[in-house]
Amino acid sequence: MSQPKIRILCLHGFCSTAKHLEGGLKGLQKHLAKASPPIELQFLQSPHALPIPDDARQRANKLGLGLEYVQRYSWWCASDDGTEYRGWKESVSYVKEFLKKNGPFQGVLGFSQGAAMAAVLCASMQQTNELGFVILIGGFPPRDTTLQKLISGSSTLKQIRSLHVIGEADEVVKPEVSRKLAQAFHSPSFMLHSGGHYIPTSRSDCDRIVEFVLQSSKL
Repeated sequence: MSQPKIRILCLHGFCSTAKHLEGGLKGLQKHLAKASPPIELQFLQSPHALPIPDDARQRANKLGLGLEYVQRYSWWCASDDGTEYRGWKESVSYVKEFLKKNGPFQGVLGFSQGAAMAAVLCASMQQTNELGFVILIGGFPPRDTTLQKLISGSSTLKQIRSLHVIGEADEVVKPEVSRKLAQAFHSPSFMLHSGGHYIPTSRSDCDRIVEFVLQSSKL
Protein backbone atom coordinates (compact mmCIF):
# COMPACT_ATOMS: atom_id res chain seq x y z
CA MET A 1 0.00 0.00 0.00
CA SER A 2 1.47 3.34 -1.06
CA GLN A 3 2.24 5.92 1.59
CA PRO A 4 -0.11 8.95 1.59
CA LYS A 5 1.50 12.18 0.42
CA ILE A 6 1.44 15.58 2.05
CA ARG A 7 0.25 17.95 -0.67
CA ILE A 8 1.02 21.68 -0.80
CA LEU A 9 -0.53 24.16 -3.22
CA CYS A 10 1.96 26.80 -4.41
CA LEU A 11 1.08 30.36 -5.45
CA HIS A 12 3.47 32.43 -7.58
CA GLY A 13 4.39 36.07 -7.15
CA PHE A 14 3.36 39.21 -9.07
CA CYS A 15 4.20 39.34 -12.78
CA SER A 16 5.17 35.68 -12.78
CA THR A 17 3.83 32.23 -13.65
CA ALA A 18 3.28 28.87 -12.03
CA LYS A 19 6.03 27.45 -14.23
CA HIS A 20 8.51 30.10 -13.08
CA LEU A 21 7.80 29.34 -9.43
CA GLU A 22 8.14 25.63 -10.10
CA GLY A 23 11.59 26.27 -11.57
CA GLY A 24 12.60 28.21 -8.48
CA LEU A 25 11.51 25.37 -6.21
CA LYS A 26 13.13 22.46 -8.05
CA GLY A 27 15.80 22.02 -5.40
CA LEU A 28 13.23 22.05 -2.62
CA GLN A 29 10.98 19.64 -4.53
CA LYS A 30 13.72 17.00 -4.67
CA HIS A 31 14.24 17.36 -0.95
CA LEU A 32 10.53 17.15 -0.15
CA ALA A 33 10.06 14.02 -2.25
CA LYS A 34 12.53 12.18 -0.02
CA ALA A 35 10.64 12.99 3.17
CA SER A 36 8.55 10.38 4.98
CA PRO A 37 5.73 10.72 4.17
CA PRO A 38 6.70 12.32 0.83
CA ILE A 39 5.70 15.93 0.28
CA GLU A 40 4.28 16.95 -3.10
CA LEU A 41 4.05 20.46 -4.52
CA GLN A 42 1.37 21.50 -6.99
CA PHE A 43 1.50 24.85 -8.77
CA LEU A 44 -1.48 27.03 -9.62
CA GLN A 45 -1.47 29.97 -12.00
CA SER A 46 -3.51 33.08 -11.30
CA PRO A 47 -6.58 33.71 -13.48
CA HIS A 48 -5.48 37.31 -14.13
CA ALA A 49 -3.19 37.78 -17.14
CA LEU A 50 -1.21 41.02 -17.21
CA PRO A 51 -0.87 43.13 -20.38
CA ILE A 52 2.17 42.06 -22.39
CA PRO A 53 4.68 44.94 -22.86
CA ASP A 54 5.67 45.82 -26.42
CA ASP A 55 9.33 44.91 -25.86
CA ALA A 56 8.30 41.45 -24.63
CA ARG A 57 6.13 40.96 -27.71
CA GLN A 58 9.01 41.98 -29.95
CA ARG A 59 11.40 39.67 -28.12
CA ALA A 60 9.00 36.73 -28.52
CA ASN A 61 8.53 37.44 -32.22
CA LYS A 62 12.28 37.74 -32.77
CA LEU A 63 12.85 34.36 -31.13
CA GLY A 64 9.94 32.75 -32.92
CA LEU A 65 8.09 32.06 -29.68
CA GLY A 66 4.39 32.24 -28.91
CA LEU A 67 3.11 34.99 -26.62
CA GLU A 68 2.49 32.40 -23.89
CA TYR A 69 6.25 32.46 -23.27
CA VAL A 70 6.16 36.11 -22.22
CA GLN A 71 2.70 36.18 -20.64
CA ARG A 72 2.76 37.00 -16.93
CA TYR A 73 0.08 36.86 -14.24
CA SER A 74 -0.92 38.41 -10.92
CA TRP A 75 -3.43 37.61 -8.18
CA TRP A 76 -4.62 41.22 -8.20
CA CYS A 77 -3.63 44.63 -9.50
CA ALA A 78 -3.36 47.56 -7.13
CA SER A 79 -4.82 51.03 -7.64
CA ASP A 80 -2.40 53.93 -8.07
CA ASP A 81 -2.38 54.65 -4.32
CA GLY A 82 -2.13 50.94 -3.47
CA THR A 83 -5.19 50.87 -1.22
CA GLU A 84 -7.50 48.94 -3.58
CA TYR A 85 -6.72 45.53 -5.06
CA ARG A 86 -8.69 44.76 -8.20
CA GLY A 87 -9.36 41.09 -8.84
CA TRP A 88 -8.64 39.60 -5.42
CA LYS A 89 -12.18 38.27 -4.92
CA GLU A 90 -12.04 36.39 -8.22
CA SER A 91 -8.65 34.98 -7.27
CA VAL A 92 -9.86 33.75 -3.89
CA SER A 93 -12.89 32.06 -5.50
CA TYR A 94 -10.64 30.55 -8.16
CA VAL A 95 -8.21 29.04 -5.63
CA LYS A 96 -11.00 27.76 -3.38
CA GLU A 97 -12.64 26.03 -6.33
CA PHE A 98 -9.30 24.47 -7.28
CA LEU A 99 -8.80 23.21 -3.72
CA LYS A 100 -12.30 21.73 -3.74
CA LYS A 101 -11.89 19.94 -7.07
CA ASN A 102 -8.29 18.81 -6.67
CA GLY A 103 -7.84 18.39 -2.93
CA PRO A 104 -7.19 17.51 -0.31
CA PHE A 105 -4.21 19.76 0.31
CA GLN A 106 -2.59 19.96 3.72
CA GLY A 107 -0.98 23.37 3.19
CA VAL A 108 -0.33 26.36 0.97
CA LEU A 109 2.99 27.95 0.00
CA GLY A 110 3.19 31.45 -1.44
CA PHE A 111 6.02 33.65 -2.68
CA SER A 112 5.84 37.46 -2.54
CA GLN A 113 2.36 38.48 -3.78
CA GLY A 114 1.51 34.77 -3.66
CA ALA A 115 2.34 34.82 0.07
CA ALA A 116 -0.03 37.73 0.62
CA MET A 117 -2.61 35.84 -1.44
CA ALA A 118 -2.14 32.74 0.73
CA ALA A 119 -2.80 34.82 3.85
CA VAL A 120 -5.93 36.33 2.27
CA LEU A 121 -7.10 32.86 1.23
CA CYS A 122 -6.75 31.47 4.74
CA ALA A 123 -8.39 34.53 6.28
CA SER A 124 -11.41 34.06 4.01
CA MET A 125 -11.96 30.44 5.08
CA GLN A 126 -14.73 29.78 7.56
CA GLN A 127 -13.47 26.39 8.69
CA THR A 128 -10.08 26.08 10.35
CA ASN A 129 -9.61 22.44 9.34
CA GLU A 130 -9.43 23.09 5.58
CA LEU A 131 -5.67 23.68 5.69
CA GLY A 132 -3.11 22.78 8.33
CA PHE A 133 -0.37 25.29 7.57
CA VAL A 134 0.98 28.04 5.33
CA ILE A 135 4.54 28.82 4.22
CA LEU A 136 4.96 32.48 3.34
CA ILE A 137 8.19 33.46 1.55
CA GLY A 138 8.95 37.16 1.20
CA GLY A 139 5.35 37.93 2.14
CA PHE A 140 3.74 41.26 2.94
CA PRO A 141 0.44 42.39 4.50
CA PRO A 142 -2.05 43.74 1.93
CA ARG A 143 -2.48 47.50 1.72
CA ASP A 144 -6.04 47.12 0.47
CA THR A 145 -8.25 48.41 3.28
CA THR A 146 -10.88 45.68 2.86
CA LEU A 147 -8.25 42.96 3.03
CA GLN A 148 -6.61 44.58 6.05
CA LYS A 149 -9.92 44.28 7.90
CA LEU A 150 -10.38 40.70 6.68
CA ILE A 151 -6.98 39.65 7.98
CA SER A 152 -7.13 41.53 11.27
CA GLY A 153 -10.56 40.08 12.05
CA SER A 154 -9.82 36.51 11.00
CA SER A 155 -10.05 33.79 13.63
CA THR A 156 -8.70 31.25 11.12
CA LEU A 157 -5.28 32.91 10.97
CA LYS A 158 -5.01 32.60 14.72
CA GLN A 159 -5.40 28.83 14.48
CA ILE A 160 -3.34 27.88 11.44
CA ARG A 161 0.41 27.20 11.70
CA SER A 162 2.63 29.50 9.69
CA LEU A 163 6.27 29.60 8.62
CA HIS A 164 7.59 32.97 7.47
CA VAL A 165 10.71 32.83 5.31
CA ILE A 166 12.50 36.17 5.38
CA GLY A 167 15.57 37.41 3.52
CA GLU A 168 17.59 39.69 5.76
CA ALA A 169 18.89 41.54 2.67
CA ASP A 170 15.49 41.69 0.93
CA GLU A 171 15.10 45.11 -0.70
CA VAL A 172 11.78 44.29 -2.43
CA VAL A 173 9.90 43.29 0.72
CA LYS A 174 11.77 44.54 3.76
CA PRO A 175 12.16 42.05 6.64
CA GLU A 176 10.11 44.26 8.95
CA VAL A 177 7.23 44.20 6.44
CA SER A 178 7.24 40.40 6.34
CA ARG A 179 7.26 40.37 10.14
CA LYS A 180 4.21 42.62 10.14
CA LEU A 181 2.30 39.99 8.12
CA ALA A 182 3.42 37.35 10.62
CA GLN A 183 1.71 39.27 13.42
CA ALA A 184 -1.66 38.25 11.98
CA PHE A 185 -0.90 34.62 12.91
CA HIS A 186 -0.81 32.98 16.32
CA SER A 187 2.69 31.89 17.33
CA PRO A 188 4.30 32.23 13.88
CA SER A 189 7.54 30.40 13.07
CA PHE A 190 10.40 32.16 11.29
CA MET A 191 13.16 31.05 8.96
CA LEU A 192 15.76 33.71 8.19
CA HIS A 193 18.33 33.65 5.44
CA SER A 194 21.05 36.14 4.55
CA GLY A 195 19.87 36.74 0.96
CA GLY A 196 17.32 38.91 -0.77
CA HIS A 197 13.91 38.45 -2.38
CA TYR A 198 14.16 34.84 -3.47
CA ILE A 199 13.42 31.30 -2.33
CA PRO A 200 16.33 29.80 -0.35
CA THR A 201 17.08 26.20 -1.30
CA SER A 202 20.24 25.26 0.59
CA ARG A 203 20.20 21.86 2.30
CA SER A 204 19.73 23.41 5.74
CA ASP A 205 16.90 25.62 4.45
CA CYS A 206 15.17 22.63 2.86
CA ASP A 207 15.60 20.61 6.06
CA ARG A 208 13.92 23.39 8.05
CA ILE A 209 10.96 23.54 5.68
CA VAL A 210 10.54 19.74 5.71
CA GLU A 211 10.63 19.76 9.50
CA PHE A 212 7.92 22.43 9.66
CA VAL A 213 5.69 20.63 7.14
CA LEU A 214 5.95 17.26 8.89
CA GLN A 215 5.14 18.84 12.26
CA SER A 216 2.21 20.82 10.87
CA SER A 217 0.50 18.51 8.38
CA LYS A 218 -2.81 16.78 8.94
CA LEU A 219 -3.17 13.41 7.21
